[in-house]
Amino acid sequence: MGYAITGKDLEGLSEDQQAAIMESLLLAVAADRKATADEAKLFEDELNAIPWTLAPDKVMKMVMAARDRVFARKTPAEATSLVQQIGERLTDPSLRTKVYHAVATIMLTDHDITDREQQIMKAYGAAFGLERGDIEAIEADLGADLPSPS
Repeated sequence: MGYAITGKDLEGLSEDQQAAIMESLLLAVAADRKATADEAKLFEDELNAIPWTLAPDKVMKMVMAARDRVFARKTPAEATSLVQQIGERLTDPSLRTKVYHAVATIMLTDHDITDREQQIMKAYGAAFGLERGDIEAIEADLGADLPSPS
């Protein structure tokens, strides 16, 4: 399976569902509360690689609004709640897997997944209904161990 989010993946998604993808990418950067330059660069690369169905100025407005929602989450419980909301908005299993891969890619940029990042990865796995086999395939692609959904 290819993990790039394609135009076909975005067909028929609402603005809110596309915002959920943006929130996921931002949450990956903000999860450990110490965004590195490499994480920020990878976030930007991931964001720009997605063929959004919205006008570029609309994408930027939505990213800024998503940033505000993500950074308003101060506790692990609030971050987990956001992940659950994202899971309710993104229902396609293939897209969920691709978003999980993108989140893991950003979190692994510094080659270390902190406890907070592990909690968020577990929350994504659970909210997205990922099976251990899905996670193992992503681990093989990324060459790293990822936490199992709780």
